[in-house]
Amino acid sequence: MVGLLGYILRRIGREKNIFSNGTAEIGVEIDHDDFPKQPINEKNRVEIRGGVDKHLFKPTDIDVDQIIVLPANQGG
Repeated sequence: MVGLLGYILRRIGREKNIFSNGTAEIGVEIDHDDFPKQPINEKNRVEIRGGVDKHLFKPTDIDVDQIIVLPANQGG
């Protein structure tokens, strides 16, 4: 299990998204049911929790289990 702080930058597929912590980007797989009820965009700072998926023929990504939208005043 890993926890990352950053931003979901863009959707690149049905459940595929790009996440950034401000220094690097990684693919994250987010099931529809795991998205928060409120709309989020690339300006909402979030914490994602999930497992690391290592693949043989494609880049490692994160299989997200939980997204927590952080208050706007949470610096970082």
